[in-house]
Amino acid sequence: MGTSFVRYKDYGFWTRDEFLLDWLTAALRELNAADTPEWQIEIGKEWDDAVMTGFPGGINPRLDLILTGEDKIQFMSGLSKKIGDSTNDPKIKRLSELFMALIEGKLKSTVSSPIDYW
Repeated sequence: MGTSFVRYKDYGFWTRDEFLLDWLTAALRELNAADTPEWQIEIGKEWDDAVMTGFPGGINPRLDLILTGEDKIQFMSGLSKKIGDSTNDPKIKRLSELFMALIEGKLKSTVSSPIDYW
């Protein structure tokens, strides 16, 4: 399997597709587990599409399309923390940390950054 660049605004991180698919699947479980507002259901649809139509090196969580307001950014940060806190899988924990850092503006790597987060 390939790798994909998870992008938000001008920054992001590279991850193995299998790790990203596992993280998105965990996120979808969280989104489907509760009575959620319509905009959260739309996030789930976007991610379900990303999981179903992703190809090696082409899985895109579409964060720029999803995180269009402060409430959505806060929700995503909380969701990432919840996923990281509720798993024993070190790959999912690490991806949750990377998602939170990216969304909160603490991660400043670009597609050409030589940083290996694994």
